[in-house]
Amino acid sequence: MALLAISLACGTQPAMAESDPPPPTPSSRSIAPACTFEEDFEDGFADVPPSTPHETAIDCVVYWQLTTGLRPGVYNPSGSLTREQMASFVGRFILKSGGTLPASPPDAFTDDETSAHEGAINKLAAVGIVTGRADGTYAPRAVVTRAQMATFLVRGLEYRIDAPLIEAAAPNYFTDDDGDVHEANINKAAAIGITGGTGGTSYGPSQPVRRDQMASFLARPLAEVVDRGLSEIPSPPPKCGLDPAIEQTDAGCKPCPYDASISASNSACQAPAPLPPAGALTMTAPTNARQNGTIKVESVSPCPAAPGGYVRYASVILESDGGNQSAPGPYPWQSTGFVETAADGSWTSNVHVPGSNLNFAMATGPATLTALCGAYPPGDVFKRVITGTYVARKVNVVA
Repeated sequence: MALLAISLACGTQPAMAESDPPPPTPSSRSIAPACTFEEDFEDGFADVPPSTPHETAIDCVVYWQLTTGLRPGVYNPSGSLTREQMASFVGRFILKSGGTLPASPPDAFTDDETSAHEGAINKLAAVGIVTGRADGTYAPRAVVTRAQMATFLVRGLEYRIDAPLIEAAAPNYFTDDDGDVHEANINKAAAIGITGGTGGTSYGPSQPVRRDQMASFLARPLAEVVDRGLSEIPSPPPKCGLDPAIEQTDAGCKPCPYDASISASNSACQAPAPLPPAGALTMTAPTNARQNGTIKVESVSPCPAAPGGYVRYASVILESDGGNQSAPGPYPWQSTGFVETAADGSWTSNVHVPGSNLNFAMATGPATLTALCGAYPPGDVFKRVITGTYVARKVNVVA
């Protein structure tokens, strides 16, 4: 005890064990270089109020024409982002900021043939931004994780600037991504301010990316490109956004009342052209169908042409008040079929006939068969009708 007191009195302290330095603290960079406009710009989305943390970034990516939202007036900020959507976001970032991508790349994957984003996926694959999964597929509808997002954006930004983001290995910013295949790109993203993590030393690599977060993640690479002198803020798009279903009026941004006028090349809200007369679309169908069976409906004349890039479809509705001689009813029922047309506009649809046991009477008797042709933008889950007409005919459903 006396020796310890002497050593303390002389300024000598016991040796301390060395420890690793704490990881650096990441922080998100400013988006101001890419998102400061001469005039106020509003994205036109009713579900993105000014209080939303990512509202400025959403305004910014709409201004740069990286997105038009989910549907007119709706951005769906809390919705998850899929891998096919991510490809389109990154592809637009490259092109709208002045970069280039192959115009006609080879088909890279077999599981994206029906995806509206296949073109963007193939373009990114051709330049090495996406490589797909170990089994050779792309999984277009799988949700993007924060770890994957870092690789998408880092590769996309390095391709755009044609240089590595940083020359040396990035510091290890986070403790919850150790061993992750995307760790190196997560650290790169943190080093230049694409991400600041989820708090402290956490990144949340397996968490899904929301659509509002994606706007901020995209705005930061835009700012990086502008800072490097590789791009400039473009001319402003229409003040009410890019979707022609939202028109600018003296009272503000209002939904266009003419859904039928919207087309891939139509940028204005206009009254639709008159539809062909009823009966211009014809079909063939059997005069009856067995209970719990189907009615096969085939077109005789094709669906009308659709705007360029839009998908033509036929929607078939079979409906009846129900009832028969032993059970007059009414017992209303309805069955629908939906099918995309062939390239020439022809189509075949099988419509289910309901009915079994207790609802036997519902599936018998005369029914009206109606077919409607239409078209919708690729990826539009609401399938807004663009052009088309209908024909109705009676069929007899028998047990």
